[in-house]
Amino acid sequence: MKEITKEWLKSLNPCTDGFKWWIKHGERDPIKCLEEGFEGNNWDYRRWLMVRLLSDENKVKLAIYSAELVLPIFEERYPNDDRPRKAIDATYSAAAYYDNKKRIKQILEYAIKLLKDQE
Repeated sequence: MKEITKEWLKSLNPCTDGFKWWIKHGERDPIKCLEEGFEGNNWDYRRWLMVRLLSDENKVKLAIYSAELVLPIFEERYPNDDRPRKAIDATYSAAAYYDNKKRIKQILEYAIKLLKDQE
């Protein structure tokens, strides 16, 4: 797993507040940064870091998972529009990813699992 360094983080053009937080705390372990998080439970910083740490394959898995979380909301509002469900199904087929039907309750927990599996 990639260690977070000042140079690496700066090369990704982070927001000023997020970069200042990292300089202040200096956590180099990506998993700890995601688990322990940022002051005030700032999910934006965590999400920003998470997608830069994930492999392309795991970004696709996270996107599918996230889309499935909001799909029931969309389908309730637009019951005759099956395009999002078809898109998710097509993505599963294209990515050959439907091995794990178990749904994890929080996106962050799932992303942390993906990062650990990536090692």
